[in-house]
Amino acid sequence: MKTIVIDLWAGQAGFAPAQATGPADAYSGLAMARQTARFGYVRGSWTLTAEQGFGGQRPDALPDFLHDPRDLSAQASVYARGMANFQGRGWDAGLTAGVLSEAGGPLGSFTPRNSALGLASSTRYAQASFSLHPRPGLNLSARGAVFVFVDEHEKT
Repeated sequence: MKTIVIDLWAGQAGFAPAQATGPADAYSGLAMARQTARFGYVRGSWTLTAEQGFGGQRPDALPDFLHDPRDLSAQASVYARGMANFQGRGWDAGLTAGVLSEAGGPLGSFTPRNSALGLASSTRYAQASFSLHPRPGLNLSARGAVFVFVDEHEKT
């Protein structure tokens, strides 16, 4: 069976979108997204998804999706991630890779943009998870992640 899922969500920053094609991760949670778009493809035991979210306040009234996501001067945060999940018999595994760009500071912190402490940043990350379900009510899980922080000031 094949299924294509398209989820578009807009709401108050800090509230999780009710999307069904995959779990949220800590990095997308730090973005405090006000709008997200997720595209998913489900085939048998495999689920492949791509997601992008926007957070923060804008001086204009245009929706976030009409702006260039690389324009950190107009965004508090932007994230994009891709996920692959497999659900086997009695076990499941997943891989996620993404980037979180924040104008206010790294990993959810906030520094005034025009001050000497302004720390626009980009965090690239990857994570893997594995769960074993040997019997009902017993779940054994492992999750690991790695991230690389890039100071946006060093790029200029």
